[in-house]
Amino acid sequence: ASQPPGWTWRVCMLSPLVLMVVVPVLVPPLFGAVAPAGLKFQMAIGAVALGLLAWRGRRFSQDQCVVGAVVIALVNLQFIAANMPSLETTLKSNQTLKPLGAALRENYQPGDTLVCWGRLPQGLPFYAHPVISATHRPYLGGMPLNQVPFEFPGNRERFGDLVLPDELALVQLLSGNQRVLVVAFSGTFDHFQHSMTNKPLRLVARVGQWELFSTR
Repeated sequence: ASQPPGWTWRVCMLSPLVLMVVVPVLVPPLFGAVAPAGLKFQMAIGAVALGLLAWRGRRFSQDQCVVGAVVIALVNLQFIAANMPSLETTLKSNQTLKPLGAALRENYQPGDTLVCWGRLPQGLPFYAHPVISATHRPYLGGMPLNQVPFEFPGNRERFGDLVLPDELALVQLLSGNQRVLVVAFSGTFDHFQHSMTNKPLRLVARVGQWELFSTR
């Protein structure tokens, strides 16, 4: 029986690497979520390996291509298993933004101070408009400088005094006379409640993995 041409075996070997590169690219437009750092790392590894094997793989025999395809597919599965929890968390977080935005609009009063602590939910400005807008930006704090919105050059400077440097800064803000609304990950309310013995916080809403609480 005739054997398939040699290039078909190389295509089979390289196809898992193509998936390693393509999947992280498709996640943001398909799911409206930022690809986790693990997926970006996977894409970089896949791109390098794809280029290397596309060049060197021309010398591989049929058996070597088969073995390579199996090994690469297993590595790809390991990457998928490692990245799935963080991707699932991102997707679940995005799914709960609509009711969170509705709760924020319903409870916001003119003059309130708004804080996003731990992370800025990317879809929240859309669902919470006009509470969050270009002219009414929240305070930000407790979030890494390599994540949205700080990962873009110059954004840290643009937010200026709206960036809370540490937990003490948020506690001081919560202790003031002005009403403060805080959007944060689950568990943040209990964490800061212990620091506010003289001024108890009020849990406004808990939606998925997000919490909305206020000073009164």
